[in-house]
Amino acid sequence: MAIFWMILILSLSASAQGADWDATLDTGAGLDDNVARSSSGNASAFLMLGGEGAVQFQSGSKTPLMTSAYLFGRYQDFLDGQESHYMGIGTDITGTLMEGTLIPGLTMEGSQVRNGERPDENRNAFRLSGTLRWLAGARLSLAVSEDWSRRFYEEALSTNSAPTRNEVSRGKGKNGNSRSQDDDRRDDLMLTELIVTFHLTPRWVAELTGTYSHNDSTVRLESYDERGANLMLSWSLSAQWKFFIDGGWWRADYDTLGKWPSRRDDRFRAILGGTRGFSSWEIYVDTIYENIDSTWARQTYHSMVTQCGVRWYF
Repeated sequence: MAIFWMILILSLSASAQGADWDATLDTGAGLDDNVARSSSGNASAFLMLGGEGAVQFQSGSKTPLMTSAYLFGRYQDFLDGQESHYMGIGTDITGTLMEGTLIPGLTMEGSQVRNGERPDENRNAFRLSGTLRWLAGARLSLAVSEDWSRRFYEEALSTNSAPTRNEVSRGKGKNGNSRSQDDDRRDDLMLTELIVTFHLTPRWVAELTGTYSHNDSTVRLESYDERGANLMLSWSLSAQWKFFIDGGWWRADYDTLGKWPSRRDDRFRAILGGTRGFSSWEIYVDTIYENIDSTWARQTYHSMVTQCGVRWYF
């Protein structure tokens, strides 16, 4: 699969007339007060290096299509913990309908996550996403997206979960088939989003997102339905200074199994950040707070990550 995407990128860059390249390099440092995302996690400073690159070209047909092939990656090294990385490759295709007021889009992506502090999160994934955006007016736009991803995990169950792996494996998956303790974990995650973006003033933008997701896992206790909402406000003080605040709440109801108590997670997240731009680079700082309140005590935790860095645009 990765070879296919690499060939696609090379062919697009070689054959597309008027292709545009852009890339971003991101480096930073920060402090994470709960690296393992657990009820008894330790704090650690970290160093981070990330980046992405894309090539875009537009067809010359009567119904123009914009195609983008991209690569991205992020590496994080915790000074008092294990390293982690996230990387992927994919392509976007967007078009315009009704004189540009409707913008459909399609995304295909493959990615890999490796987390030394949470090996139960190590996975390879393939994602397919469709989006339709409606430019309802000069200030208002509406978008709906449907996202499906299949995730292949290296471990069957989180070490923070209440039951042991053997106990869970004796249950049944959603398809009714019995699972043996040697079976791999595979998740099918469906995510539906409705996004409303409103330009309050030339400098203030508000974005409200409502979400519904359903996760169907071969490990019964990892299957859930989740609903939530998120609100983001951004403020452009000037062409150089930008600030934003982002907050959301989600509730996930997990499947039950045998004698184990029902599980419900309430998740709250808030982000506060700002950037100062220069000619081809910017400095940034942000703080991310997350709190998980679960009916399973061992799944309850909170974390705060503060980071700053420099981002270059090419």
